[in-house]
Amino acid sequence: MHFPLSLLVIFYFSSCNCAPETTAYLESKVLEKKINSLTANLDNSNLLHLNFDKYKEFLVDSPRNYSVILMLTALSHKRGCHQCQAASDEFNVIAVSYSLLKEHKNLFFAVADYDEDSKIFTDLNQNTVPVFIHFPPTGSPREADMFDVSRNGFNAEALAKWIFMKTDVNIQIERPSSYSGIILLLLVAGLGGIIFFLRPDNFECFLNRSTLSCTCMILIFYMISGQVWNNIRKPPLFHTSAEGGFALFYPSNSSQFVCETIIVLFTYVLVSLSIVIMADAGQTQDPEKRRAMAITGIVMFSIFISLCLSLFRRKNQGYPYSFLLK
Repeated sequence: MHFPLSLLVIFYFSSCNCAPETTAYLESKVLEKKINSLTANLDNSNLLHLNFDKYKEFLVDSPRNYSVILMLTALSHKRGCHQCQAASDEFNVIAVSYSLLKEHKNLFFAVADYDEDSKIFTDLNQNTVPVFIHFPPTGSPREADMFDVSRNGFNAEALAKWIFMKTDVNIQIERPSSYSGIILLLLVAGLGGIIFFLRPDNFECFLNRSTLSCTCMILIFYMISGQVWNNIRKPPLFHTSAEGGFALFYPSNSSQFVCETIIVLFTYVLVSLSIVIMADAGQTQDPEKRRAMAITGIVMFSIFISLCLSLFRRKNQGYPYSFLLK
């Protein structure tokens, strides 16, 4: 039996036209199944906890039509990562905030812990934590898809801004309500009101020059020692070095530990105290006491201003100046 040539041509082109539709249909079914499986694996915080198989399935293998924000961490205490728990808390906040959006845009949040499966870290060539990586819908993450923790910190607001730049998803951060500050303020106000009511004559001691001066100095020391930065970025108290000791100072000026800001705070206080001692020495009538105060003030100022310069050189390796201490 012979078919006309025209029928063979029609059959050939019909087969070619059906192939893309069949491929697209199969791809859509695979995507639907993958997203359903991914959604089913989310925990109560809207996070996907990865092992290497899930990592390959949901973040590497095609097809994908969604973005994933991956956090690499090491929450075990034996790892000594003091930033990891704080970063994990902020990541939970942003994941929960995203789940509260009325309209989801194919964005998921995943966590990989080094102690649960280190092969993910090897595959990504990462050996530090915490790390945040954006996996785009197509292709592999590039250097631009890495979040700069040392520069931006890891609070939820900074992460939300970075995610918006990468995915156009605007996440409004919703933090759990905390009434501790309000309660503390009410307690202090109540205690002050009771004191003023029982002893109204004590009110003048809060408005004298010494009290106001001390209050202003405390505020100044708090501001210039980096405590505001600590409240915003939430750095760790210190870091465990590779040799097993404690690192109190961050090795560059791009970040800091809480311990070093406390040391800087007390150094500033002692420098200021030495100046006050030298100023008061000139008003002292007793020559022996005046000499002792002057010498004490000069020695304190020399030591602690040298310490300030030494700490600054430690954070800024190219700084050329020093005094007494290197």
